[in-house]
Amino acid sequence: PLPIGVGYATSSTITLSTLLALKEKLGLPSTSLAQIAHVAEVINKTGLGDVLSIYSGYGLTVRTKPGAPGIGEVISVRVPASISIITCALGVMSTQAMLASYSAYLEKIGEEIFNKFIEEVELSNFLRLAKEFSTRIGFLNDELNKEITSICKNCLGFYAKKKVLTILVENAYTTEIVEKILKTKLCVMGVHVHYPVNTNKFTES
Repeated sequence: PLPIGVGYATSSTITLSTLLALKEKLGLPSTSLAQIAHVAEVINKTGLGDVLSIYSGYGLTVRTKPGAPGIGEVISVRVPASISIITCALGVMSTQAMLASYSAYLEKIGEEIFNKFIEEVELSNFLRLAKEFSTRIGFLNDELNKEITSICKNCLGFYAKKKVLTILVENAYTTEIVEKILKTKLCVMGVHVHYPVNTNKFTES
């Protein structure tokens, strides 16, 4: 299982899945339950928009209008099945701690990067801008950037969100990159390999 409090949106996933598991008992439609999950995450400052992406999107999901499912809006970009997503936790950072430490920069830089991405909604542009964002915010410092760059000759791109390092590679290089990352001892909670999900199975009933 993925750890909580590092940037995997685990808390949003748990909140949403718990409510959906109780759907029959609660007697509410899926979207209403997702809206409750969104409100809970915002009130507790444990996730600011993750529920919308998880419930409404697939692949690379971009939130274009804030709000709960049914109110907020997303666009989704298919990620080729030939790509693997390698992640690892570099430490722990709660959403509350992130907001306390980086709130002065997040909105300004985030809006600038978002506007650049919307001009060209492509995976390659996302990877370039995600790295720029994580560098400017401070999630990806010079030392970490140099170390990952040195082992990522065959990577499509990488960036850091809170304390999660994310690397995209062609499937043929997955094992090679995982082995190199493990040797760095940067990852404190193991290395995880994910594969693109380009469908969304949530349906209203």
